Amino acid sequence: MKNLYIMSFLSFITFLLYITNIKYKKRNKREYFTSQNKTIILLGDSVLNNNSYVEKGKTVNDLLEQKIDKNKTIVPLARNNSTINKVYHQLERVNRDLNDESTTVFLSVGGNDILKMREKNIDDTFDKYNTLVDAITTKLPNAKLVLFNVYYPPNKSNYHSEIKKWNTNLDLEYKRNNKNIHILNLAKLLKDPSDFVDDIEPSITGGEKIVNKIINL
Repeated sequence: MKNLYIMSFLSFITFLLYITNIKYKKRNKREYFTSQNKTIILLGDSVLNNNSYVEKGKTVNDLLEQKIDKNKTIVPLARNNSTINKVYHQLERVNRDLNDESTTVFLSVGGNDILKMREKNIDDTFDKYNTLVDAITTKLPNAKLVLFNVYYPPNKSNYHSEIKKWNTNLDLEYKRNNKNIHILNLAKLLKDPSDFVDDIEPSITGGEKIVNKIINL
């Protein structure tokens, strides 16, 4: 009988330790994504994923990893050649636990849509962009959102008027619209020939400028 009591007592203690451990892990997981860590989420196109155009170790993601503080986590979801519609697949991979004030989402998309437009109707394409921004802010309402405008590719001058209209729409829609939404002016940041590779993609130099701007923000 005595052995039975001892076994019951030990089982009860084991159960308490198990429950305590689960609660501790859940708390730590929550804190990892919130107060203890600042998270950088990269959504969009090759502006934030230029891996196909520069050497390994010099990509935007590589440079970010090298330069950011240890208490920051990068979630690199941007993909080369992405259009507005493709970013939804990236957004699906974002954990809702990252909906926190310590999270900053960087979105660079629109350039490929402009280049692929047949009739060059900027307003219709920009409406699709607005819908994407709404989807991001709906999923992550507490996170900061930084929108990249579109730079002017030096060898795509026939698209410059469309890009100018796009950037004007972006300023009108978001410059003073929401304290959690900011605009990063890529058109002003990337304008030297050395900023580009393959005519249109961010070079190592261009990537360094983008990374420095992200870190400063």
